[in-house]
Amino acid sequence: MDKTLTITKGNVNDLEDVYLSFYNHFPENERKSLNHLRQLMVTGHYNLLLLNKNDNKRIGYAFIYVSETQKTLWLDYIVIETPYQGKGLGSVFFNEIIRFLGKQYIAIFMEVEIPNGKDKEQERRLKYYKRLETSFVDIEYKLPTLDGGFPMYLLYKPIKLDKLTRNCIIQTIKEVYEFIHWDIQNKEDTYNEVISTLK
Repeated sequence: MDKTLTITKGNVNDLEDVYLSFYNHFPENERKSLNHLRQLMVTGHYNLLLLNKNDNKRIGYAFIYVSETQKTLWLDYIVIETPYQGKGLGSVFFNEIIRFLGKQYIAIFMEVEIPNGKDKEQERRLKYYKRLETSFVDIEYKLPTLDGGFPMYLLYKPIKLDKLTRNCIIQTIKEVYEFIHWDIQNKEDTYNEVISTLK
């Protein structure tokens, strides 16, 4: 990584600093409230990672859920701030997140919008993850939302294992549904529907 860049673990004060950016980068059905993110962070299993220049200027940030039982990571959100986009920093940040959190984890998962053919930002995001040599999980995945599940791709990048076990995939999704989306009442129905499609 460029020596002028550093990754640090953020705290609740940093969360408040990034929240306006976060609010503007993600559609309403995909984002969580400030209070929700705060509650996730205090558990210690949900991390805000900051990508900064040496002058403490924020370049980007990411929210990561860490499953200690499955030894997997879940990239919930990642953002490179608008002035720094298009310079390859997203790929640098993604790879440095894996190094920063440690090689003891076997894979990192991420949800990606299915392009609708109209939104270029959706296509750009999918291309970004493809460049990072991620693979599709063969599942009809849905992000739990208040109005039912929102269809998305589920991808992963191996860290230690090239192929994940079926049980690891199921248990990681279960943890994410229960931990990140504790506020969604119908999540169990969505979870059962999603898991039934795993090939």
